[in-house]
Amino acid sequence: MRRVIRSKRTRQYLRKDGTWTRFSETAKDFSNAADAVTAKERYRLGQVEIVLQMLDAPHPRYDVIVPLDDVPLPCVGVNTANQIWQAE
Repeated sequence: MRRVIRSKRTRQYLRKDGTWTRFSETAKDFSNAADAVTAKERYRLGQVEIVLQMLDAPHPRYDVIVPLDDVPLPCVGVNTANQIWQAE
């Protein structure tokens, strides 16, 4: 099983280097859901979800989606280099 973070707004996936990608295959695969939640808090990501992808599933419709936006966070965006930035 893969555990990746996806933006609910853009539907892009978080990469290991903090940039975003359209392709889940190149997204950061977290070893467990707790690490994904920690990354959400560290990067102060709002409106994201964990996508649990079954490696042997025949189609993405079998993915399990866990919303992570229950706590409002300060404004976070993506700059033109597609990197995470935080409003100060």
